[in-house]
Amino acid sequence: MFSTESPASVAVGSVGVAFMLVVYILNLFGVLILERWPDNVIYSVSNVIGGALATAAAAMIFYWPTVVFEGAWFLGSVLGTYRILHKYYRGDYRKCPPSATKGDINDTATTDSPFAEEQAHGDALKEGAHVEA
Repeated sequence: MFSTESPASVAVGSVGVAFMLVVYILNLFGVLILERWPDNVIYSVSNVIGGALATAAAAMIFYWPTVVFEGAWFLGSVLGTYRILHKYYRGDYRKCPPSATKGDINDTATTDSPFAEEQAHGDALKEGAHVEA
């Protein structure tokens, strides 16, 4: 059937891994913000596609430990995608503004936060107010 040198398995696996790595790197550098719609769906669907392709590639060469690992990755991504879409279509998904960054996703400080004072100080400085330390 297929061998470890099969061009088909290498191509399928490479495309699958590329899907997963590209969205991971985009998330790592802040291009995708997972707390924001639709970035979280893009990330999750890319992991579904990548996991499915990587599972298929591992199955083509009969490497069962990787089939199990990538299959679990695929199933977890499917469940995550379902959860995100279910929350969104139910209407209780918190949408962040398109200009949101990782620093302003939770833009309101709570009094029980250990960083509430620092956040209030930083907010005042952003607005140009003079704050004494």
